[in-house]
Amino acid sequence: MAWMLKKNAHAEDVTVVSIDPGPAAQAFLAGQYDAVMTYEPYISAVRSKPETGKIIATTLDYPVVMDTFGCAPKYLAENGGVARALTESYFQALEMIAAEPQKSYEIMGAT
Repeated sequence: MAWMLKKNAHAEDVTVVSIDPGPAAQAFLAGQYDAVMTYEPYISAVRSKPETGKIIATTLDYPVVMDTFGCAPKYLAENGGVARALTESYFQALEMIAAEPQKSYEIMGAT
């Protein structure tokens, strides 16, 4: 969201509130927020009620998907192998998505 706001020079017009994606979509549908950032399956709830608002941008419009994870320095020092495995798993997942998209989507959709 910050990247999109910066790219479009509107960051000064926005008060950012951190809220989980599901509650964000529900709050938007209830009229509590003027705009939210969320993802599937929550974005479908917004799409299904066009009278409550409009989806302005998706990753189809802005090809920026921020899949991130972070570990505190103390955790890394104590669990370097776990952090390394997490990183390797992330890149294995990206490879699977590229090689077997349908199977990957089924796995992701099941969680």
